[in-house]
Amino acid sequence: MKQTRLLLLTLLLFVGSISHRIYADGYEVDGYVYVKNGKSTVELVKAPSVYNLEGAVTVPSKVVISGKTYTVTSIGDEAFEGRRYMTSVTIPSTIQSIGDEAFQECDYYNTDKGEIDGLSKVIFAGVSNLKSIGANAFNSCGNLKSISLPSSVNYIGEYAFYYCQKLS
Repeated sequence: MKQTRLLLLTLLLFVGSISHRIYADGYEVDGYVYVKNGKSTVELVKAPSVYNLEGAVTVPSKVVISGKTYTVTSIGDEAFEGRRYMTSVTIPSTIQSIGDEAFQECDYYNTDKGEIDGLSKVIFAGVSNLKSIGANAFNSCGNLKSISLPSSVNYIGEYAFYYCQKLS
């Protein structure tokens, strides 16, 4: 009985020391959820909750899971959807694809200002390897004012920038 308790206590201490949580469909590290999509690569499939993600956000280029470093190569469908308090997002050069609806509805009506607020700028860091932007990727980002698409992009899905009325 004492051995069982000691084993359980040891197991609980070990699990508590792990820097990420394991989900049925991925791994959580610093609030982001990742799914392996290759031997040493992962897809970011879920960003932290809307209330935990504010201001300027930088998508990680690498993540450590179980002591192994993985390169983040894609942003999954709906990963940042509705994260309305972001003001800008920097996308690292490791990202090759942005999924459908990845940043959809990243805006809100700010009653104090009397205008649309939220994501206003998308920055591609370094020499971008981005090849595709999914359908509705930035749909309804009504405050989006600035994005310079990399020359590496060869596919933009339907309505990727629909209802981005401040974008010129």
